[in-house]
Amino acid sequence: MSGFTYPTISTVIPLYNLLIDHIEDTIDNINTLPSIKLAAEKCKEKILEYYNKTNNIYLFATILDPRLKLQYFKGKEWGDELIKTIQERLVFLLFFL
Repeated sequence: MSGFTYPTISTVIPLYNLLIDHIEDTIDNINTLPSIKLAAEKCKEKILEYYNKTNNIYLFATILDPRLKLQYFKGKEWGDELIKTIQERLVFLLFFL
């Protein structure tokens, strides 16, 4: 069975980002009903709570996934300094542990 057909740990970060982007679009839409906006804001709070519990392993899995690599983070404009920090942590893990 191909890894492309089911979610793996390397897709956690992209899926969180996709959900957060969609929720933010809903909140920013001027045609969204106030009750829906409130629900979307609560949803964003909860998603961010869980997103903040992810650790370096999720980042490393995303980088090591041949479908995503570092290009995912560059494409999402994570910033050069943050990407460099992630790379340094991965190198340390791979070579010094």
